[in-house]
Amino acid sequence: MRNRTFFASLFWLFSGSIFQLFGQPANPPVLFNPPLSQRIANYDIIADLDTETDQLTGKQILTWTNPGRTTVQELRFHLYMNAFRNSESTFMIEKGRRLPDTENESGWGYIDINKIAMLPSPKSATDRQLLHRLAERPLNALPGLDVTATMQFIQPDIPEHTEDKTVLSVTLPRPVLPGETISLFFDFLVKLPDPPADRTGALDEFYFVAQWFPKIGVWTENGWNCHQFHYHSEFFADFGEYNVWMTVPSGYLLGATGVQVGTPAENENGTITYFYHAEDVHDFAWTASPEFVEFKGTAQDVEIRALIQKDHVSQGARHIEAAKSAVETFQNWYGDYPYPNITVVDPRRGASAVDGMEYPTLFTVGTHYGMPEGIRLPELVIIHEFGHNYWQ
Repeated sequence: MRNRTFFASLFWLFSGSIFQLFGQPANPPVLFNPPLSQRIANYDIIADLDTETDQLTGKQILTWTNPGRTTVQELRFHLYMNAFRNSESTFMIEKGRRLPDTENESGWGYIDINKIAMLPSPKSATDRQLLHRLAERPLNALPGLDVTATMQFIQPDIPEHTEDKTVLSVTLPRPVLPGETISLFFDFLVKLPDPPADRTGALDEFYFVAQWFPKIGVWTENGWNCHQFHYHSEFFADFGEYNVWMTVPSGYLLGATGVQVGTPAENENGTITYFYHAEDVHDFAWTASPEFVEFKGTAQDVEIRALIQKDHVSQGARHIEAAKSAVETFQNWYGDYPYPNITVVDPRRGASAVDGMEYPTLFTVGTHYGMPEGIRLPELVIIHEFGHNYWQ
């Protein structure tokens, strides 16, 4: 583990140098060889954030392998963001139809799928540019078979919740054989809830983006494990590799699951594009804000980064020290942390709906202005959330 992480770090730094010298997208490092998981569900995603509308436009290639012993022709996807689409979703009904601002419909969130196409052949794991090539094409000029018309919202848990749109069924033109790999292209639009609602959303210039992309369920011997989004529930997904390009306004600092690859690209329209790569994770979350102040540290072989709000900057060192303590304690007691880094996120004031939640290599905390040193709430949350990365 130690040597593997060391060489991965060298690769990471070297790939960044290549990006700077030649202006081409850097190849991500190989973090784990051999892989730590079967990598059943793998995602390449392009996401562009519009801060005027709190919307994300997204392009995605899902490369999925049928892990079962039977053929599959119907795929099911989580569209978690639709929990905040209306007051009749399963999530909202179970919560008592309460959001921070239910009267203002412009503050609700949702995800729309504009296009799904089954590509002629599965994407090669080494082809980092296929998504970019497809993203440049008109939607009516994509290769493969258009399966958009087969989309259907289903309610497998509570059929009477007919307005719930958090599970999407898609029928393929042919069955997927056991062990076969396919790739699907998605074009989608996300509206983030504003203010944030239960783990995700926007507030002023702060964005925390979680459970935001079309996410395939888990195929088991008993069929699909792909439940409606319930108020009291956890997220369940297969592990895989993620390559995600996120474009935000220049001046925004960004943190995400995985490792940053290369140097962010400054675009002519006043935006900046970050590229992150993650291996053997089951989810991908990210955050962006111009109000972040960055703190860094290292514990044993793990790089630590904390993104702290400006009005909490005096607590930055506390966050780093707590994360160091968590890494050292867990590694000494339970074994090596499997990833090369962690990112600690301090949400802005008023965005407590995203406080205290874990994602692979990234988690949110939550503190207050002037938090006394003797009140160890941030430390408690950091240690707790870091522990989830061992047992997610």
